[in-house]
Amino acid sequence: MQTFDGDEYKITTLRNLFEIIEDRHYSTPDYPNPWLFRGHSNHHHNLLPGIGRLLGSPRFKDEAALLKFEKMAFIQFETAVYPELKEQNQFIILAVAHIMG
Repeated sequence: MQTFDGDEYKITTLRNLFEIIEDRHYSTPDYPNPWLFRGHSNHHHNLLPGIGRLLGSPRFKDEAALLKFEKMAFIQFETAVYPELKEQNQFIILAVAHIMG
């Protein structure tokens, strides 16, 4: 992984981020660029989804308990939003659930 340090890569605003992407990392079908912004300046930082941070807590001592809860929460979300969303694809529903928190 290549990291970028220095003021030319310092992101201070959303506009600045878009300028950096457009100037240095824009991807097209003819020129694919695998650039990825992780949202954290330290590339060694371990990114965990919110639900993953619950593992090891008193309620979710092991992965089985957490997975059971995650499946139940997804089913409840899917049931609650289906009448409005009318979506069959579970990946799309999962993306919506992620955005909704």
